Amino acid sequence: LGIIISLIQVSYDLFNERDKNEQQIFQILNSVKTSAAEAAYELDPQYSQRVVEGVLEYDAVASAVLYDDFNNPIASKSKPIQAQGSTSISDMIIGEKHRYEIPLTDDRTNQLVGRLEVLVDADALADSFINRAGVIIISGLFRNVFLTLILVAIFYLLLTRPLVSTIRELNDSIGSDVSKRKIGSVFSERKDELGALVNVFNELLQQKEHSQNQLQQFQRYLSSIIESMPSVLIGIDEDGVVTQWNREAERVSC
Repeated sequence: LGIIISLIQVSYDLFNERDKNEQQIFQILNSVKTSAAEAAYELDPQYSQRVVEGVLEYDAVASAVLYDDFNNPIASKSKPIQAQGSTSISDMIIGEKHRYEIPLTDDRTNQLVGRLEVLVDADALADSFINRAGVIIISGLFRNVFLTLILVAIFYLLLTRPLVSTIRELNDSIGSDVSKRKIGSVFSERKDELGALVNVFNELLQQKEHSQNQLQQFQRYLSSIIESMPSVLIGIDEDGVVTQWNREAERVSC
């Protein structure tokens, strides 16, 4: 269940990741928009070069090109893109759009003076999400293992150990004297299902003890009647062996 919750959290982050990355790219472009517009308006190659170099200070930007209003490049710079082994995963996380641009206008005349175009390193953007997702899943896994161990310990202390002790006492009571057949009061005082089970066992043992006492009383009563009878009474089994006789039968036989 915890892993499923972690996957849901990662899926939710993935759903919001593209919008968050686009906002980050446009924040980068807007932060240099004024400087880029001045460089394009003045057609200053050195100033323009410093602008694009400043854009490449951001890890997510792989290259930047500054164009004038005739779509001619004034300055450009690029840096090596990370290995492309995770491109398909990056496209799934970031999206297939890797190139962004903004128009540049002169603040004084509001005239279009050029545009700034950047190429985004999708793998660099995806790395942060992949690392974050890995931390969420691994931490969720450890959290679930820890909670499972706690639940197992609680289950053992509250149910398994008392139940095993109850079964042991029940087995001991079967072979003990009738008057001692009772499961420990420690468990019978519990207010949960185990306490109710112990109380039922104790009631059954008490009923059995009461029945055995009544049977013994009846046997003694029947024996006294047989002994006091004036008639001869002899009991034999199916093999013809004498198994019981009363006092009168003993007197006559003598």
